[in-house]
Amino acid sequence: MRKIFSRKVIMIAAVAACVLIALLVTLLKSVLRIDDILAAYDEKAKYGELTIGYPLNKTLFPPEIAPTTPQDGQWETIKRRSSEKSAVVTIIGLNKAAPKKILSSASITIGTSKDAVGAPLFYREVNLPFSEAVKDPSLIRWRFGEISSKKQPPVVLEGLPVCGNCHSFSADGSILGMDVDYASDKGSYVITQIEKETVLNKEKIITWTAYKKEDHEQTFGLLSQVSPDGRYVISTVKDRSVFVPKPELYFSQLFFPLKGILAFYDRETKTFQALPGADNKEFVQSNPSWSPDGKYIVFARNKAYRLKKDISSNKVLLSDKDAAEFLKEGKTFLFDLYRIPFNGGKGGEAKPLAGASGN
Repeated sequence: MRKIFSRKVIMIAAVAACVLIALLVTLLKSVLRIDDILAAYDEKAKYGELTIGYPLNKTLFPPEIAPTTPQDGQWETIKRRSSEKSAVVTIIGLNKAAPKKILSSASITIGTSKDAVGAPLFYREVNLPFSEAVKDPSLIRWRFGEISSKKQPPVVLEGLPVCGNCHSFSADGSILGMDVDYASDKGSYVITQIEKETVLNKEKIITWTAYKKEDHEQTFGLLSQVSPDGRYVISTVKDRSVFVPKPELYFSQLFFPLKGILAFYDRETKTFQALPGADNKEFVQSNPSWSPDGKYIVFARNKAYRLKKDISSNKVLLSDKDAAEFLKEGKTFLFDLYRIPFNGGKGGEAKPLAGASGN
């Protein structure tokens, strides 16, 4: 296995966005003043269509995020004026031959949260589309750094010969858990203490296939997450998913689980156990997330579903034909969010979250 270099700080697995706000002004023989543009612009008028691809409308930015195109002072002004409220960003297209004539415009709203991210980001950099990335996973690189930095975060892990993806940390950043397809076992999962130099080796790897192995039922161990205190890892086991690579760069894979239950691994007892209340085989129970205090788990749930086409349980990547009912026939698969007490692994009653279920 390869090495990952890090430091003992609080880390979160997340991806932060950077806002790009640009006003393109055409300079002819004389300088075009912003006041002239504003005087010519009528927000009620209908101009030619202009699409703002990024950021998305109603994007909420963290307060410490670094500027991209705007200068430091401008970016600080934008964040201050949009703190805890919406700010309108308007992009205007001008006529080169007649600079005061507006050709197109579009507006979005953005906001700045009062809550900081408060931690560096650890994320992977994947060459797209996904179908190309899986051909050589050693090209995938992992970066680590502050979102307030104007420099690209340094690479801390690269050359991993197997696919490593879903990952999480304990609340204090001292324990890392990550899916790794080690030794041709899709259920392999590495759990390690973070040191100045952290080595990922087979001694630190568990496999979710060890849970009720006697059932001879395939387990991949999907969307695992380390508990805030670092003692437990919870995951989806006995699972089956729609996982179809797509050629588009923007959306290069279709993925969602069709069956599975929640089970957890106890690092102290080195045992696997299903979580009572989230282990009903009639449902798919997946994507578990711990509450900050570790007392509850929120997860996605729906009725379990079997694909029309009979597919080998060992097949991971599916084709369009394998999942034709979703890709060609228009079938939908909707999840509700449920919350369940962890209760030291004893579980309890799973209850739907109001506003995130039945709608």
